[in-house]
Amino acid sequence: MFIAWFISLSAAHYLIEYFFSDSEIVLWDFAIPLGLSLGLAFSDFMTLQKKG
Repeated sequence: MFIAWFISLSAAHYLIEYFFSDSEIVLWDFAIPLGLSLGLAFSDFMTLQKKG
C-alpha cells in the first residue's frame, strides 16, 4: 500500500509543480510525498492496543 500512496502522491505533486511553478523538480521535492505515504501506510500502528 505504501508504494501505491507514494506513486500517486508523487505524481500529484509533480503535476502541481509542473503547472503552477517555474522551477525544476529536484530530489528533495519527493520528501513530502514520501513522508505522507509513510504516515498513511503506518498510521494504523498508532491505534494498536498492546495485548497482555
